[in-house]
Amino acid sequence: MRFSKFIKAVSLVLTTSIVLSVAGATRYVAAAGITLSGSANVQKYGDVAGIWDDASTTLTLKGNTDENKEYRQIEAITVDLENSTGISGSLKYSVYVQNKGWQEFTPAGSEAGIKNKGLKIDGIKMELTGALAKQYTVEYSVQLQKNDKSQGFVSDGTVAGSPNDSRMIEEIKIRIVPANQGTSTAVNYRAHRESLGWGSKWSKNGVVAGASGKAKQIDSIEMNLTGNQYKGGIEYRSKVQTTGLENNWSANGETSGTQGKRIESVAIRLTGEVADHYDVYYRVCVQSVGWLDWVNNGEETGVSDLSYKLEAIQVKLIAKNGSAPGDLNGIKSIEGLSRITPKTPLLPGMGLFKMGKNATVSYAVKTSSGWSEIMSDGEVLTVSGQITGIAVGVDKKKVTDSNLDLAVDMPDFGDEEYDPNEKYDAPFDLRIVDAGKRLEYLRIALYQGYYYCNDDYDEEEYNIYGNTPYSIFYRVKTSGKGWMAWTKDGMRCGTDEIGNTISAIQIVVLPNGQTPADNLGDVTSDNEKSILRMKDFPAPKIITANNKFASWCLKTFPNNLKASDYLKQHKHPPKYIFYSIAATWPYKLGGKTKKKCDCTGFAVWVYKHYHKKNVAHNSHKMAFSGKTVSVKNVKPGDLLCECKTYHGDVFFYVGKDEYGHDIMLDGMTPKINGKIKHVYPCLRYIDLEKWEAISTNHIRRK
Repeated sequence: MRFSKFIKAVSLVLTTSIVLSVAGATRYVAAAGITLSGSANVQKYGDVAGIWDDASTTLTLKGNTDENKEYRQIEAITVDLENSTGISGSLKYSVYVQNKGWQEFTPAGSEAGIKNKGLKIDGIKMELTGALAKQYTVEYSVQLQKNDKSQGFVSDGTVAGSPNDSRMIEEIKIRIVPANQGTSTAVNYRAHRESLGWGSKWSKNGVVAGASGKAKQIDSIEMNLTGNQYKGGIEYRSKVQTTGLENNWSANGETSGTQGKRIESVAIRLTGEVADHYDVYYRVCVQSVGWLDWVNNGEETGVSDLSYKLEAIQVKLIAKNGSAPGDLNGIKSIEGLSRITPKTPLLPGMGLFKMGKNATVSYAVKTSSGWSEIMSDGEVLTVSGQITGIAVGVDKKKVTDSNLDLAVDMPDFGDEEYDPNEKYDAPFDLRIVDAGKRLEYLRIALYQGYYYCNDDYDEEEYNIYGNTPYSIFYRVKTSGKGWMAWTKDGMRCGTDEIGNTISAIQIVVLPNGQTPADNLGDVTSDNEKSILRMKDFPAPKIITANNKFASWCLKTFPNNLKASDYLKQHKHPPKYIFYSIAATWPYKLGGKTKKKCDCTGFAVWVYKHYHKKNVAHNSHKMAFSGKTVSVKNVKPGDLLCECKTYHGDVFFYVGKDEYGHDIMLDGMTPKINGKIKHVYPCLRYIDLEKWEAISTNHIRRK
């Protein structure tokens, strides 16, 4: 028995190291009873015999004739297999030809590729056939130009190489080994990115493919498995922009996706024997959101019905039933979030909105720096910068028989924005408003059925239909005005059209009959009202010292129409109105007196009565006569000109108010019901630097 085992061992060693030279190609015995031979057809060099390395038992087909020769592209290959094992089967292979695509599989000993046409081989696939495939594995790898060996060995039909890559294949290595005795299984993958193309190297076992935070979408992916530890492969498919989820799975190096269209989600799974021994885990990075949580074995991850881009992907094999990779390579996932839909309670850049521990109400705000931390139950949430968004959540288990509503006001004279999404996939009632402009006041309500809040500028009425056992209280801190008084259930809190911004907020839910303490959170209200409007403040004083034009304006036009009155008359006035300083003048095209006047005629009237000059009743002539003046040198009485074409608007610079804001005098002609009826001599705020930055705007001095 001992002697026979010794003979078998010697026999195996001898058969796996025999080298044969046959007709210009090198042959070697890869395993007992199996021999290979091969050659490559190389541009300029012709047929080049393969090289056998005894130490690694690997056949190499090279794109040059010796180490001193320049590599040339491989245009065709021939690989033969001699099988004397008594096990039926052989070898077949297919090549990807430049600009032509994949050829049909070619049997061992036949040529694959196209000679003498200048078309390189970009990829190869090899498989064993018959019963031989059950006991042996064919492994193969390529070296791309610039010595890129990143892909490593693949096996049994997986794509090696890089179809349509501009780099040529310099070497091909092939070996046949007994099944289940080869290298351990690993995963390779790569991503095609917007404007950047395929990465120069394949990523392996959890290395990031793509680039997070670069706003470059992934539009195609490719994957394969290396090693021959187990039979099987890897499959994957994508949900593509406008196209939807691919019907067919791509596999083993094939391309999934459509270049030029973003991939919105991906699913990956293992097949065959390898699926019994490994789980495939993967996660994606979503633009403006971050890395989603790990999923595995065919689950879909990404976005649905949203325009977010997938920027990067990680894929890793884990031993069957093992744990997810966690913070792989130091990258943290958004826990519990693997797929984003319009119903996902997501705060972009921060992650999922989550209620505070044991909280009844939780809230966060958004500034130019992104979303803030989440605070709860009356905690003071203070931020720097302008608040442009807010999210409020209420625990449904604690606040029963109530619905949540949230609205905000932006500096557009009464425009309000609501959360368009009424239901989120969350165990709490959530509202999110991302306005994109600074918020001036809030309205938050708990109600049954529906509620109504009077939108009249001067009155605040609130009616609820259906009793709720709870009330939601809130107050805000505004720039320059301090903390507003507490208010509740749909009432306005903040300021309205006086230019203040919200810098802090408190929200609390209490049973009916209870009210929050004024010193909750160690802050107290600075105002008796919860909402401050323009009418609550006297008009800022215009500085008249050393300003004859400002003094003349205030003396000439009676201050009998303030902004609140103007707003009450006109539902949609321009947002830059400060206040009117004169009664209206009847409108008449071509007129230039108090009894009949148009906007240009108003400028003519001012010139005549202040500057003591007669000027043409023509805005274009006014705008292009006199001396050009810069913002740095502007003086009261100078003409501000907006002339994009022959006609344009002209105004007068007045000076500054007590807060340093620039003011101009204008004869406004607003349309009411589609018609102009009056000229309104009025003062308007103006940001002179931004105004002058417009190429057609300029300042003239007569």
